[in-house]
Amino acid sequence: MNANSSEKSMMAFVEELNENKKSPMGLWLCGRIMNVNCDSLIMEFLTRKEMTDESGQMHGGIISTLIEEVINLMVNSSCIDIQWRCSDLNVKFVHTIDLGQNVRVEAFVNPESSVKMHAEAKVYDSRRELIAYGSVRLKRA
Repeated sequence: MNANSSEKSMMAFVEELNENKKSPMGLWLCGRIMNVNCDSLIMEFLTRKEMTDESGQMHGGIISTLIEEVINLMVNSSCIDIQWRCSDLNVKFVHTIDLGQNVRVEAFVNPESSVKMHAEAKVYDSRRELIAYGSVRLKRA
């Protein structure tokens, strides 16, 4: 991350929002913010036992939740002064990820207008192999 003071203040703002958010699911996921700017957010998560299915791989519902949580955190803490909510989430699963591996979620936003927004996220394992990707339509809260 650059030493730019606006990026540092944005990182501090998002970290504070992440720590103080009221989403029980977001708190349970225990994500770590890696990078943030006005139109993107990168977070990492550790695959824990309670996130896996019977085969020991991360459950698809958890992967979908990671995508939605990171996008929600990004758009509701970005440079945009409007609160947004997901209205449509689409996820494509490419590979699996095993218990104990780190998961990286990279989200970015494309504002369409003052009432609609489109955001996307990609989920990678620690080897940067694509696990899943998703997109969401957002509407004003």
